[in-house]
Amino acid sequence: MASLKDCQYYKAYLEIIGVPHGAPDYATLPNGRVIVEMHEVKCRRIINGVRYGVVVGSRGALCNHLKKQHDLDRAPGLDLHRPSHADVMAAKAFYKGLMDRHDQILKQENAAMAQRAQEIVAKAGQGVRFAAISTLLATPRLGWYVLCSYPD
Repeated sequence: MASLKDCQYYKAYLEIIGVPHGAPDYATLPNGRVIVEMHEVKCRRIINGVRYGVVVGSRGALCNHLKKQHDLDRAPGLDLHRPSHADVMAAKAFYKGLMDRHDQILKQENAAMAQRAQEIVAKAGQGVRFAAISTLLATPRLGWYVLCSYPD
């Protein structure tokens, strides 16, 4: 039986700290209820352009958070005890899209930060020593450029 346990995108979703970059707000049905994805544990609610970003321990806890903090009810219909193959495949597609968008945004941020670091190094000339500029290339989802300057 298919499950999210073997889905690399769901594993990546769980590994990152906070909500993935570019995560959309919840889809709302005409009756006002929101769709909470299978095994989702991170609040994607956006209020006045700001992501809420709470991380909880389970989908049930997320649904309680949405009700208590945002007055949102979860749309019924997903049986987590015996999800259909179609439900699992839809969840995998959701997490793939979520993490692909996250990776795309991080790649753009890293490229911009690398360009800025190169500009700083070029502008500094000989008078300043710089620590190594490094990226966490082994974990691109966590990649950040670090630039430290030390005056002589």
